[in-house]
Amino acid sequence: MTYLRHAPRHLRRTLIDRVSGRLVDLGWTTTPPLGAQPLQILTRRVRESEQIPAEANMVGIYFGEETDEAEVELGGGLSSVTTRMVCDVIAANDTYGLAISSDIKDCLTGRAPGFSRVFRLRDYTTDQAGVPRDDHMIEILEVTRARPEQTEARMWWQVVVAQVELVMAGGDS
Repeated sequence: MTYLRHAPRHLRRTLIDRVSGRLVDLGWTTTPPLGAQPLQILTRRVRESEQIPAEANMVGIYFGEETDEAEVELGGGLSSVTTRMVCDVIAANDTYGLAISSDIKDCLTGRAPGFSRVFRLRDYTTDQAGVPRDDHMIEILEVTRARPEQTEARMWWQVVVAQVELVMAGGDS
């Protein structure tokens, strides 16, 4: 078990790669199901004030604040940090919005084949693909999907929110 500098940064990248990779594997970015326009994946919040084409399908992935590092068990050498991951899904219509947000939720809840709610953090320090760490585990604690109040700017908007915990051996962050 070695120290991992900037573990929360690696947490964010691991989660972004996990969700975006799932959407790519399902064909949403190239040949989407249901005849939809290809999905654009952003690693930032989508603002209501942005001019979004009516036929666009996009996901904006962003994160809330992390909690301070806390010991998981007294003297056990484990600590944790929690954060909130938000995926804004803007779609051309309600069918696409529900389909995209359901695929994201299934990935995060572990319902999609090959996915689990608990998985290893990827270390991107020396490898762009990320190297799984045995001493840093990610757990998706809770996932919700909601439809914000519909406005002209948010006609087919869905939001998927995941509460995420990173448990680290050695008490680093």
